[in-house]
Amino acid sequence: MKYNILIVDDDQVTHTAIKSYLDSDKFNFISAYQANEAFTQLNQENIHLIISDVIMPSMTGIEFLKKMKEMNMDLPVIIVSATDSAKNAVECLKLGAYDYILKPFEPDTILFTVSKVIEKISLSSELRELKKILKQQNIKKDMIGNTRYMDEIFKKMLLVANSDSTVLITGESGTGKEMLAEGIHKNSNRSDRPLLKINCAAIPAELLENELFGHEKGAYTGAHSHKDGLFLKANLGTILLDEIGEIPLTTQAKLLRVLQNQEFIPIGSTETIKVNVRVIAITNKILEELVKSGSFRSDLFYRLNVISIIMPTLRERREDIPLLSSHFLKIYSNREKKVVHGFSSDCIQKMMRYNWPGNVRELQNIVESAVVLTTHKTIHGDDIMLPKDSIPSEDSASPSSPQSFRPYREAKNEFEKSYLIRALEIAEGNISLASKISGIDRKGFYNFITKYQVNINSIRKRK
Repeated sequence: MKYNILIVDDDQVTHTAIKSYLDSDKFNFISAYQANEAFTQLNQENIHLIISDVIMPSMTGIEFLKKMKEMNMDLPVIIVSATDSAKNAVECLKLGAYDYILKPFEPDTILFTVSKVIEKISLSSELRELKKILKQQNIKKDMIGNTRYMDEIFKKMLLVANSDSTVLITGESGTGKEMLAEGIHKNSNRSDRPLLKINCAAIPAELLENELFGHEKGAYTGAHSHKDGLFLKANLGTILLDEIGEIPLTTQAKLLRVLQNQEFIPIGSTETIKVNVRVIAITNKILEELVKSGSFRSDLFYRLNVISIIMPTLRERREDIPLLSSHFLKIYSNREKKVVHGFSSDCIQKMMRYNWPGNVRELQNIVESAVVLTTHKTIHGDDIMLPKDSIPSEDSASPSSPQSFRPYREAKNEFEKSYLIRALEIAEGNISLASKISGIDRKGFYNFITKYQVNINSIRKRK
């Protein structure tokens, strides 16, 4: 690959010298003649290395390093200077500069220093790839589910992660929208940059714009000092806009400008600030309906809805209820230092029949409560405290209702699959042990695995 080197120096001779000393087959050179130009290039280009002077107009190299640090720009910087100042050199190195080289420099000096930086970048890249693989495994472990819904969600997450496109995640409360957003960021090439979150519904309308875009000193009564907004703090990273449907119309126009042009103007300022931020928005509302009612701008909706992911409800993936329940059981039994082995068949049936309006979050809370309150080594149906006025699902509850009474074969298959998966989880994927504790001979156990297409490896990886 070719590495992009940004040269920041007001002296054209330095630009020419560096370009002539370094191999153009390995490097692309981007020029900036003052620090402000450099920040523009940093927001527009994928820079790998910066070579900067100290003495420059408008902003010195030391001030440039400080500003980079404030903006979380963690890039290797080689300082070149005609000033043999130990004080400057020490300050630059304290601010994170890779090296401090005196002008005029020999070709071998700049070649050696740049090659060491590139070697470090290459090793860091390999390490990031390894971390990315581990993150994918961990996120897959957190996003529990064997249904086609969750497989599709996970595949889509990996496909969109490295894109800079805006993502809109919709779905009912408690379905795991925020976890998915975190997964997208962790698997992106921005994963070592900040992921900043803001709940648009939790902040008063008059303060939301201030939180997002910041303000200048004296912009309004009480603005005693300058404040950076989240969009500046999240530069080169990701910003998560939770409850995006609650954002007021006055702020929507400003948000639209950021999405369109990656720029904004802080409150009380006349200066346009350029940023490079990936936006992920999540909501449990239907934005199309808000557009129709006039409370949400249609142009903003289309800007947000570049990539749309709909999180399924727990009702749509009931087969995952035993898996999720076992996952939460393990977490809370460990926390409470209790020996709780699993769920009784009547408990599983009770959970499978319930509608779960609060989705996965509600299931998690119910299992936590059951673990805390149970006096048994197995969670029974009576330990699961579901709301008394809860609406049962269509396939649930009343055995006297012909509409809700399920065919024997369907109910039997569902129980067999849940029982099989639970036995494998207790045995941590060991088929021989699962066969033994369930009392099903090994051949019959294998037949069940084939019949219900149970993924043994996914069960082993969760342990």
